[in-house]
Amino acid sequence: MTTEIALHPSERRRHARRERERPPGHTLVLVMVALIAMPLSMTAVSVALPAIGASLHAGAAAQQGAITGYNVAFASLMLAFGSLGDLIGRRRLFTGGTALFAAGQLVAAVAPSILVLDGGRIAAGVGASAALPAGSALLAARFDGPDRAKAFGVFGTTLGAGLALGPFLGGVISDHLGWRAILVLLAILGAVASVLSPVLMEDSRDPDGERVDWAGTVTFTSALALLILAIVGAPDHGWLSTRTLVLGAVGLALLVAFVVVERRQTRPMLDLTLLAQPRFLGLGVACMAIVIAFVPLLVNLPTLFITLHGLDATGAGLILMFLTVPTFLVPIAAGALMQRVDVRSLVWTGLALEAVGVAAFTFAAPDGGLVGVALTLVIAGLGVGIANGVLDGAAISSVPAGRAGMAAGLFNTMRLGAETISIAVAGSLLLTWTGSSLGGDARVAAAGTDASDLAARTAQGELGSALGAAPTGPARDGLRTAAEHAYVGATHSTMWLLAAVCAAALAVTLVLLRGRRPVAGPAELPGEVLERDPRAVVSSEACSTTAA
Repeated sequence: MTTEIALHPSERRRHARRERERPPGHTLVLVMVALIAMPLSMTAVSVALPAIGASLHAGAAAQQGAITGYNVAFASLMLAFGSLGDLIGRRRLFTGGTALFAAGQLVAAVAPSILVLDGGRIAAGVGASAALPAGSALLAARFDGPDRAKAFGVFGTTLGAGLALGPFLGGVISDHLGWRAILVLLAILGAVASVLSPVLMEDSRDPDGERVDWAGTVTFTSALALLILAIVGAPDHGWLSTRTLVLGAVGLALLVAFVVVERRQTRPMLDLTLLAQPRFLGLGVACMAIVIAFVPLLVNLPTLFITLHGLDATGAGLILMFLTVPTFLVPIAAGALMQRVDVRSLVWTGLALEAVGVAAFTFAAPDGGLVGVALTLVIAGLGVGIANGVLDGAAISSVPAGRAGMAAGLFNTMRLGAETISIAVAGSLLLTWTGSSLGGDARVAAAGTDASDLAARTAQGELGSALGAAPTGPARDGLRTAAEHAYVGATHSTMWLLAAVCAAALAVTLVLLRGRRPVAGPAELPGEVLERDPRAVVSSEACSTTAA
């Protein structure tokens, strides 16, 4: 007689769920499709701003709104949406976010005026702020152990590819198909991810989620948006202007209010104790330092190459590939290394390489051969690539599984906020230091040229047109030499500052990530822990206990 073993109803449901489960590779592919569109939306559109301004008869400030509006919406809402995804379901949020991203880009693509275009871009930024943390959390929920390390290695590769290819791809599309084609491409990528996600993705959420923390959402979103607007606008309005000071003061006051509100919540949007965890905080510091040193190079180095070498935008973009190619080739290798090397060693190596590469650039002769320049860019790019391959997975894996959306939202808020602020600060420093140097140059004074205008035109890559009205002969040559020398000096000073940020972050993470046990990374996470207790904090201690 055959005896059948009766399964508990919960076990039957679990088996049925596993049988109809979608392959995790589907989730990875759709997240990558959406992810590559998000950095492209910043870097590719930036290249097309002059064409947008000419087509829509918009000034420089209105043009910049297409980038600033997108970035502010993207950065300021990400934490709120990360927590919302934990509550309502991450797949639902990913689907809605990518749909809004696509719709916003499409509105911008057909915009008859710069006002409509900027509005579409803001909507796209809101959609991106929902899709990115939801996508990160979905990956963390669908992959375990070495597979999770590989998935987040692909995540880092895709993020690097979007940043790296954006300027070149944007220039090519804008030159051959027009700037509207860039926005149409972004809309298509978002639409594909949105339409296919309900069919191909498994959902996940926080089983203990109860309600939306509206007080925390409003105070944090408003605070971050005002602070970013203050810093981004400071180079144009002045760091001590009434606008900058008022926005900054109100933003800081709202940030204090947010902390007070969150301390009184039973289920806060941001669990402030997360920032008290040395591992998560250390990984966040490393992430911010990486983008602070990397993104200003993408934005400002092409101008240096164009000014000193007479290259066109395509030639400058090709040289920049020495920096950008490692950022999307290395992350997968870094993810694989996590099976043999602990995360903290990879993080420290990435920070050290980026600091060395950025600092070494100042010793390479930018007005001479490009071999030395290329070598320093490769070193910095390797550092960025190593860090991108491990940081996201390690940070999200260091928190309870049910709060993965909140962790992803916070981590990406730290990344994008640092990225947006670093661009504004580096641009302001370049302009200020170039103008200061030119203001004390006798050649500029003798020619009767306005030092501030010459500095601004040089920093924008328009040195040739700036010298158009200058006297011919030695006086004109002297002005060109003065402007080039001032801009190179300002660039080097800025790069020393960026290298110092990486070095300081390395020192901080050496303290925060220290300990007898290595920091847990995705490759070290036992799936059995999450299977038994989805709320478990997966740390190096948990991994060691399980292994024992």
